[in-house]
Amino acid sequence: MAMKKMVQITLYNQEKEEKRILLKLNRVGCGDEADQYCYSISQSIPLRDLMLDFIKRVGVTFNSVRFYYEDKPINPAFNAIWLHMKDGDTIAVSRRRNFRPTAATQSTLITLPLAVVGEKPVVLKVKHFRADALYYYLIGRNTPMKNLLHDYADRINELYEQVNLSCFRFCSIDMGKTADDLGLEDGDVIHAFLFAMRAC
Repeated sequence: MAMKKMVQITLYNQEKEEKRILLKLNRVGCGDEADQYCYSISQSIPLRDLMLDFIKRVGVTFNSVRFYYEDKPINPAFNAIWLHMKDGDTIAVSRRRNFRPTAATQSTLITLPLAVVGEKPVVLKVKHFRADALYYYLIGRNTPMKNLLHDYADRINELYEQVNLSCFRFCSIDMGKTADDLGLEDGDVIHAFLFAMRAC
């Protein structure tokens, strides 16, 4: 049986020297063999940096796990100051319920599994409203747009709930709709927006 090891990572603000606190990550439901991760982190750094570092180290996608502080989900835009975190506090990390893995890997053309066997596919472009990156999706005409959103969110490391897709009419897409429902054809562009995040 492999021994559990302690991994300590330092994340700091490169622009200014400031006080750091030590945060422990407790992986809930991952077994006793899971390594213990501790982060010495500058208090002003968005906790997204900690989350991204952690998922890369353990090899999971952004939306397959949830991070909690004092039993409340952590908004990735928040930092230790906003959440009044103290030295030695614990962040709980647990698997997301009902998570369905996406194909989120680097690829020129992303092919999503067909929802209906034998359905005809369509190639759609997904473009972030404020970025140059463009993703091409081969998706079945009867496949719910939710499947596309989940894959896209994992690729850009955003929470599913904070990504919104709109079609050429710039109306928000119902995630239960399909390409056929929306009248989308090969080469059509879907625009991705991020919901504004507000501090509490």
